[in-house]
Amino acid sequence: MTVALLAPYWDFFEHSVPRDLRADVSGLAAAVAAELGEVVSEELVDSRESGAAAAARIAAAEPDALVVVQSIAVPPAYTLAALDALPDLPLVVFA
Repeated sequence: MTVALLAPYWDFFEHSVPRDLRADVSGLAAAVAAELGEVVSEELVDSRESGAAAAARIAAAEPDALVVVQSIAVPPAYTLAALDALPDLPLVVFA
């Protein structure tokens, strides 16, 4: 089974934490990917545009399922831009 991984991100909180929040979100997504087996696409989504672009890359990779690694509050539109373009792909939310 192949999976694609999507990690939503919002830069709103970057100035509120003393560390690299983007790296933390990416690191968690990478850790989850390492446990999943065959990951054909790993995407960090930080805008509607990047969500739509990620959906195109995910669709091209033809995974069997999509895993969303939700670790911080993010405007729903970022993730929905990807999910709306992938309506038939089975979805798992890791939060």
